[in-house]
Amino acid sequence: MINLKFLFFFAIFTIAIAQEDLHDFTESVMAIQEYCEEKENVTMEFEFSSEEFQEADNHEWKCMLECVATELGIFRNHKFYDRGFYKMIKRIFPDLNQELNEVIKFITSSCETTVFDDRCEAGYEFMNCLQNVLDSERPIVNLVDFDL
Repeated sequence: MINLKFLFFFAIFTIAIAQEDLHDFTESVMAIQEYCEEKENVTMEFEFSSEEFQEADNHEWKCMLECVATELGIFRNHKFYDRGFYKMIKRIFPDLNQELNEVIKFITSSCETTVFDDRCEAGYEFMNCLQNVLDSERPIVNLVDFDL
């Protein structure tokens, strides 16, 4: 079992990835998580659920989420970074074009208000919004023809 609980945010993106691509992506995200855990002096020792995520009240943990989102390139200047998200998803799904643009517009419109002065609160609120968007709409699954 992958110890990377954070990866569940991106599980929807990995449905149709070739095994070696999934492995490479997972390895890079795990390295980012380890870097951010050390940087923020926190570990993710519990199982994630939507309820636990929404009730999280640990500032260091929120800082770690912000660090991961920033290192992934999807969060910049305390808000969603659409170009970074585009690059990350294109790395996983190189054939997505119009579909990916629609997903980015959807996430941007849903999560654009998650801007806070505190980088940790901003990162946490963005990741919480992203999780809610993916849980409720599953935009990539809706826009891309997957054989599930």
